[in-house]
Amino acid sequence: MNNERCYLIGITPGSNEIVAVDCSAMKECRNDEEHFRVLQKMVAGYIEHVTEPEELKGRCICYVNEEGLLKGFTVNIGASFLLERTIVGRLCVCKGDSPDTFFTKDEAVKLGKEITEIIKKRYDAAIGRYKEGELKV
Repeated sequence: MNNERCYLIGITPGSNEIVAVDCSAMKECRNDEEHFRVLQKMVAGYIEHVTEPEELKGRCICYVNEEGLLKGFTVNIGASFLLERTIVGRLCVCKGDSPDTFFTKDEAVKLGKEITEIIKKRYDAAIGRYKEGELKV
C-alpha cells in the first residue's frame, strides 16, 4: 500500500465550502464492514446511498445519513441543489464504494470545482424561475 493521502468530498450544511476530506484512515480498512463504519462516522450515523446528479454518473458515489430527517439534521442547501432533492446533514461524495477506491487530492479538488459549478447553475436557474413568477414562496 502506498503512502499517498486519499480523499472524499464533503458538503456540510451551514458552510459555503465544498471540501476535500482526508480519509487516509480508510486505506487501513480490511473489509467492507470497516469501510462502512468509517463512512458512518463521516455522515454521523447509518449511511444511505443517494442518486448522483446526471453530470457525475459513473464518477462518484454519494452518501448521506439515512436518519437525518428523523434526527432533525439541518438542511444542506448546497447538497440539495446538487442532487435536486432535500438533503439534510453532510453529503459525502466518494470515488467508489469499495474500501480501496479514493480520490487523490487533485481529483477531489477538480471534482469539487465541478460540483460547485453544478450547484451554482442550479441555484441561478431556481432564482431565475422565482423572478419570472414560476416559483412561489
